[in-house]
Amino acid sequence: MRRLLYVNSALVLVIGIPLYLFSEQTNTYFAWTIHPPLTAAVLGAGYWASFVLELLSARERLWAKTRVAVPAVLLFSTLTLAITLIHADRFHFHSPHLITRAGTWMWLGIYVSVPVAMSWLLVAQQRQARPDPARVAPLASWARVVLALQAAVMLVVGVPMLLVPQAMLRAWPWELTPLTSRAIGAWAIGSDRDHRRPCRVGDRLVATAAHDAELHPAGPAADHQRAALPNRLRLEPPGRRGLCALPRHHPPAGRLRLVEDAARTQATS
Repeated sequence: MRRLLYVNSALVLVIGIPLYLFSEQTNTYFAWTIHPPLTAAVLGAGYWASFVLELLSARERLWAKTRVAVPAVLLFSTLTLAITLIHADRFHFHSPHLITRAGTWMWLGIYVSVPVAMSWLLVAQQRQARPDPARVAPLASWARVVLALQAAVMLVVGVPMLLVPQAMLRAWPWELTPLTSRAIGAWAIGSDRDHRRPCRVGDRLVATAAHDAELHPAGPAADHQRAALPNRLRLEPPGRRGLCALPRHHPPAGRLRLVEDAARTQATS
């Protein structure tokens, strides 16, 4: 699965180049002609954002963290294959330019093979996957609400653009065709992600203790606990809740072990 994500990240990086950098020349350098160029640039930005997601997910060593990209990639590639088949007459399969024709057939080959390969690997991975490790720094409640609202908006916009594109043509801020409406809709629907993995800020895992006094109690054990924490791990002072927070149900000793284990995992990854 990691190798497939690496391959996919390279593919979406390449696909984004003609869309974003040559948005006015899609009649030559892309699988279908896109007007206006703004639409091509928006799609190119989406492909480059996907490159970051897939590359970072492929670099993870735990399946619980790598899988963040898999449902989105599988759903988007499947929807894009369906859109390609529905609008096959708009694609440059018979272009007189070799580079255009080759790129179009490569597009079709990618979107036929990726859903099949990813589905097969996903089933195999699920059979071999170990139980998820304990969540050290789950998202704070407010962040989960914001992400849920974002996902709801993307679905409300993406579903009609995909299923009834004609109804969205007049409502969109710039000119679209049924094909480009469906393409943007596929991106909106495929943007839903799993936000349950621990948060990273740079190369440091940030864990916010709900009650710092519990983690660092007063007395002789305090210096020992502080010394046990690696320098790379930052704990916020009491009363502050960051994007990630340690679960309250863990007793102080258990919470300390979770933080230490997370730091060791981060140090070796």
